[in-house]
Amino acid sequence: MRSMRICRVCGEAKVISPKGLATCPACKKEKYRLVKARYRRSEKGRATERAREEREDVREKRRQFSRSPRGMVNKAKYEGTEKGVATRAKASAKYRASERCREAAAERHQRSKDLPSRIEQKRRANERYRGSEKNRAKKHREYARKQAAIVPSRPVTAEDWLEIVRRHKGLCHYCRKRRVLTLDHVIPLSRGGLHVKENIVPACRACNSKKCNRIVMLL
Repeated sequence: MRSMRICRVCGEAKVISPKGLATCPACKKEKYRLVKARYRRSEKGRATERAREEREDVREKRRQFSRSPRGMVNKAKYEGTEKGVATRAKASAKYRASERCREAAAERHQRSKDLPSRIEQKRRANERYRGSEKNRAKKHREYARKQAAIVPSRPVTAEDWLEIVRRHKGLCHYCRKRRVLTLDHVIPLSRGGLHVKENIVPACRACNSKKCNRIVMLL
């Protein structure tokens, strides 16, 4: 029966080989892991890794593994992490900005534009947009642009309008009642007012019509 030698790293009797340095298999494996990690962090290691990733056989192997059950489990686990979410968002943004994405979208549009389901989907989307705060804000900007009252550096967005409504607690600025609110310029655009947040208040339809183009509403 062979005598066990003491490992020079961990100090346990695990070495069977009578020759060479007394290092057990577990310690050799750990040392190899550390050396490999140090090499992969070096400039030469990173260059080798990049060259390897560009090989077609390596790419194909990765594609095959990603479609396997284990690969799909690993992918789902990674995409659930904060780093995975950020990586996915970055890759999606890069793809959307690519020529390939634009060509695929154009081809998909040509295939589906005449389908009844697609036509119905666009009709519902247009209806939702026409009733949205975003569309109302766009119409007010267009009107202000015609009146030469818009300030390019201070556009009024749908978010700004919702913030104004929240600040007034959903009440009309003039009658202080909770009704359907419209956008009103304190100094009318026809009197030289600007289409900016500071010149906008929420007003019900009745008060807005009664105020008309006056600077101060007549009660």
